[in-house]
Amino acid sequence: MPSDDVRARRAERLRKQKLKEAPKKALKIAAIVVALAAVGAVAWWAATNAPSGPRFAHEHPALAIFVDGERINLRDPVYDYGRTQDLRSHMHVTEPDGGSTWHIEGNFRGGIPDITMASALERLGILLRSGHLRMNPDAAHGPIEVRDGGNATLRLFYARILPDRTYGDPPNWAPVEDYVNFVPRHGYRILVTFGNQTGEELAAMLTAAMNPPIAPENLSVFASPETPDGPLVRFRAGE
Repeated sequence: MPSDDVRARRAERLRKQKLKEAPKKALKIAAIVVALAAVGAVAWWAATNAPSGPRFAHEHPALAIFVDGERINLRDPVYDYGRTQDLRSHMHVTEPDGGSTWHIEGNFRGGIPDITMASALERLGILLRSGHLRMNPDAAHGPIEVRDGGNATLRLFYARILPDRTYGDPPNWAPVEDYVNFVPRHGYRILVTFGNQTGEELAAMLTAAMNPPIAPENLSVFASPETPDGPLVRFRAGE
């Protein structure tokens, strides 16, 4: 049988070996924790920013916002994907139709995308409530916040695109009463306006809101299927 000295030396060697291996085990555990956290972060981002599946919606409406007769500049980096990193809602800023074309993604729920004017604008840092609009204060236009009061009101109009790629003559603008829950769709021209405009001033805004036109490639069919809630004009690539 090993003597007490031999057993003591073996025990000391084992103790030193465990002490030597302890940092390696700690690093392995830390690496596993970091990897699990990264997987969780990717899963969360995918769940909140990247809709997918057979009922996936990829919409390109055009947006114009006027406050007291002045058009708000939406061709600002704060609204661009490069800044927001949000696939669900960002403006095309650097493209020819930048500052107008609005990129929206979502999933279909009951035949319509699960995103509204209020929720899509919120992802741009813009607050929209009934009678209340607050622009993103980090944009170059600075803090802008307005509420209904006196004769000044917040309103929304939209025009649907037709199969001939026009909006009619004159354009088929229509007012929207519940603009907070309005669903912006592919090819729509959307005007949000606040103030006390005369008929002529509103007409001028509606005309201005038709430009710039949505680029042809942004009107092409993406992943969105035809919807069961009524006809929605879409175009194949190259049309």
